[in-house]
Amino acid sequence: MHRNAPSRSGPTPAKLLFSRNAGARPIQMPRHGPSTDTAMTDRNRSEDSAIARRRKEQILEAAARCFREKGFHRSSMAQISAEAGMSAGHIYHYFKKKEDIVAAIVARERSAIDTLIEETRSTDASAPSGALGIEHAVKAIRLSQDPARASLMMEILAEAARNPEIAAELQRSDTELQATLLKLRGDDSPRARSRQELIAALMEGLSVRALRNRTLAENIDPDMLNDVFGYITNA
Repeated sequence: MHRNAPSRSGPTPAKLLFSRNAGARPIQMPRHGPSTDTAMTDRNRSEDSAIARRRKEQILEAAARCFREKGFHRSSMAQISAEAGMSAGHIYHYFKKKEDIVAAIVARERSAIDTLIEETRSTDASAPSGALGIEHAVKAIRLSQDPARASLMMEILAEAARNPEIAAELQRSDTELQATLLKLRGDDSPRARSRQELIAALMEGLSVRALRNRTLAENIDPDMLNDVFGYITNA
């Protein structure tokens, strides 16, 4: 007969760690609490959002250069991706088609004007609404006199004449902007709307003029420009 082999069913090392006779305490594994997990998630999301914003801006700048140099129709997504220095897949991740890129450019232009409005309000909150309107108009004119910006917007406007989707985006942005400016003055009357349309027409006309005359900003007397806008605003 064979003797039974010694039993090996004694306490395992894991059991010894938690044995009261051994006087050991349970090992507490480090854990992230809910607040820590939330903070890490928020930080990761913030970093991802910042990266996405930078990449989108990189794409918009590349597209703007392509549109200015080649025109909207001759600028392909492949050319835009090459100009941006990233793969076409990255472009399509953020923008499904060229019209989406144009919509983002229009939104960026609108954001720049909104920033001017906020700066005008914060500069002198006690100023009369008419004075704020004049100051905003003068700042917007200076923005529109940039030849690079003017040529880009002219290309987008030309495409809007052929592309209903881009036309609708421009019209929506313009409607929102005009409503904001009328609210700034606190006057939504037909006469106020007429004044606003005249100001918009003058601003867009100066933008076109900037393409013909690259020294437009230097040739226009700021005081005279103030007088013209003051006359329209107070008419």
